[in-house]
Amino acid sequence: MHTRYFGAAALALQCAHAFRDASPFFLFSTNELDINLEDAKVASHSTIESKLRPLVEGCSSGSIVFVSQPGVSGADYAAHRNTPYLERRLVSSDKQIKTAAKISNAVGLVDDETVYHAVNKYCTKNAEGWSSLRVDGADGKIPKLEKKSQSIRLTFSAPSADQEERATTLARHDSFLNDILTQLDSYTVVYTTTPATTQVQEAIQHPEQTYEMDSPFPPGMHGDLKRDLSGYEKGSNGSNLDSNLPLFEKYQFVNQGIFITGSVSLLLLLILSVGVSAIANLDVSYMAFSKEMGPAAQKKQ
Repeated sequence: MHTRYFGAAALALQCAHAFRDASPFFLFSTNELDINLEDAKVASHSTIESKLRPLVEGCSSGSIVFVSQPGVSGADYAAHRNTPYLERRLVSSDKQIKTAAKISNAVGLVDDETVYHAVNKYCTKNAEGWSSLRVDGADGKIPKLEKKSQSIRLTFSAPSADQEERATTLARHDSFLNDILTQLDSYTVVYTTTPATTQVQEAIQHPEQTYEMDSPFPPGMHGDLKRDLSGYEKGSNGSNLDSNLPLFEKYQFVNQGIFITGSVSLLLLLILSVGVSAIANLDVSYMAFSKEMGPAAQKKQ
């Protein structure tokens, strides 16, 4: 019995270490692609690369954008406010998206560079006017694109280990990609990532503790009274990204505090109702408090 438990624990530990070397993979397109790639928690890089082979002959499906984002993990994309544009396209909130797939943990490095060269080689020969373009997302300069079929290689820089700066960098990269896609009528995006280094992962999981004596602000400034504006990321044009969301996605009507308060209130009301009903059901005769005046009372005296 103990041997079985130890074997299961060792297997879970091995999977945990494997996921440390994994990073997410995304694919979405404005066309219905014949790619048998579905959402999954874990997939190997060889499996993903084999599913991307139909893209080589996909010159007629519009532009193909290869995005490379190093130094990230699935937790960075779990916070949807870090990459709101990407999340809306993956969950089919954007009606233009016909095909979407998300791999939470792609084990190994997906060789999208080889696919990029294969697309350029094939489409240059078989598609008239096909062109290729490399874009460095680190400089922040958005190129002016023509509305024609082309392959675009977009590379970003790895974010830092600081949580706030990391979220800001990913949001800026997401806005940069959105500005490029808005210039295209038809496109397919292959979004590959690489895992963060061990030092960065340790810094994210175990951030440094900041004590009150090391705080750069005076003790009189209460940080808990400051309004949290991190959930209202701005787009490149200054507009609010949540302005077009439905009512129940834009506002949170039931949170953890309200749920706990309601549960405790129901419990207290139940206890109160039991007590009131118990008191109301007490049966006391009218003669219980009357003074005895008969012979029995005289004998007691």
